[in-house]
Amino acid sequence: MESRNIKNFGVIGTVLFLIGFVLYFYFDSLILFQTLEESLFIYEGVLAIYSFFSIILIVIGVIILGKAIKSISKKMNNTHMFSDYTMFVILFILATSLRLIAPYFPMMDFSYEAYYFVIIILNIIMWVLLFVSASSINGCFELLTRGSRVSIFKNSGYLWVLGTGLYALFGFVQLLFSLFLQGFIYLQIFALLILVIAIIVQIIGFYLLPDKFEIYTKSYYKMVRQNINIFGKNETD
Repeated sequence: MESRNIKNFGVIGTVLFLIGFVLYFYFDSLILFQTLEESLFIYEGVLAIYSFFSIILIVIGVIILGKAIKSISKKMNNTHMFSDYTMFVILFILATSLRLIAPYFPMMDFSYEAYYFVIIILNIIMWVLLFVSASSINGCFELLTRGSRVSIFKNSGYLWVLGTGLYALFGFVQLLFSLFLQGFIYLQIFALLILVIAIIVQIIGFYLLPDKFEIYTKSYYKMVRQNINIFGKNETD
């Protein structure tokens, strides 16, 4: 794939992902501000359709973006980067899909206490998946930074980890003390804004991609990948 097409695929794919991401978590935030009965009614209505539509946009976005990442991976002689991206896609889609399932559990005749427990477990699983997926995209962007010399990708990866970490932390505290503790809901929204910034930075990064990429040996990429911690700092720097 030519460099111009890589840029276009990267930008378009990320923009579609951003739209789907914003729609998904916007509708999800609306649910958080409702009572249990109201949230079930909303999920059974038109917002459920929009939520699934946002998932479709996310899937289309990551497929288009994946084509760009795969082409860059080949140009850089670096298979680890595309592997990290693939892991990110799988875990992120699993996490967002899992959240859509949660409101339908009361239809299985659970008691309120059982439903509350199931919601906590599902949310914890979702948060873990989101955080691990963020760590994967962080590793992908670290390698991309090495090959493209566009350091802004590293910043995007860091924001991904920071945003998902805060989102999980505030969400866990909210569920631990009260299912509808609105103060922590606002903090979750703040964490989501960090993720939106991370995706916007990602768009800028693809726009700034050079025509040529640095090519290192596979052993070098393996060493870099092994030394990346979750906050994007590389011990070999």
